Amino acid sequence: MDSAFDVTDPQQLAGWADAVFVGTVIEQVGTKAVGPFPETQFSVEVLQTLKGDVAGQILVNQQGGYGTDGTLYLLDDDPLIEPGATYLMSAGFLPSENWYTVAPRAGKVTLSAEEVAAVSDGTARRSTDEPAPVATMRDAIDNEIPFDPNRESEPVSSEPPVPPR
Repeated sequence: MDSAFDVTDPQQLAGWADAVFVGTVIEQVGTKAVGPFPETQFSVEVLQTLKGDVAGQILVNQQGGYGTDGTLYLLDDDPLIEPGATYLMSAGFLPSENWYTVAPRAGKVTLSAEEVAAVSDGTARRSTDEPAPVATMRDAIDNEIPFDPNRESEPVSSEPPVPPR
């Protein structure tokens, strides 16, 4: 996939994202091909919002999923998010589908049970006890590089998605 920004740079990722939040995946709720390959939708419970206006249960989309032939297609070998897991997610909003699409690879960071507990009880908000991925992203949001679709960027990959081996 060619990317209009470096998804591994937290400041650029924060500048691109309409929403950054910690959320627990409840269940997979659909698969839809918006482009040339499948995309998978999940119901997600938002635990904490760092950027944007998201709360409660939202629909999160991930590029990749199972095709009509039953083959799993992954974008940039990015595994699908898993029900029951909690992630720090950076996502863009697609109004026509009313869902948030996570950025490939760096748009979802799995949090440990201890990190989730620190976020859930609210004691870690902007403190030294905040989980490192959340603190890093909060700093990136404070210093975000606004998304510019005309900015030159290193291509992430020009290959179409392929089934995992």
